[in-house]
Amino acid sequence: MSKQRVNVALSSEALDTLRSIAEQRGLTLSEVLRQAIGHEKFLSDEIRAGNRVIIESKDSRDRRELMI
Repeated sequence: MSKQRVNVALSSEALDTLRSIAEQRGLTLSEVLRQAIGHEKFLSDEIRAGNRVIIESKDSRDRRELMI
């Protein structure tokens, strides 16, 4: 798959968050954005299919549903 170059305008807060995630994971800003797009597509597809996305705490005591 060929890669295309795009320019995006981000708020300072969004850019700081992007940089922080990239640094924590040892990734480039572009790779963090690619992963975020993939995650968004997965979540949107699941919800569109009528499925629920549940986040459960480590101890299984707390559950929350992700609503998009």
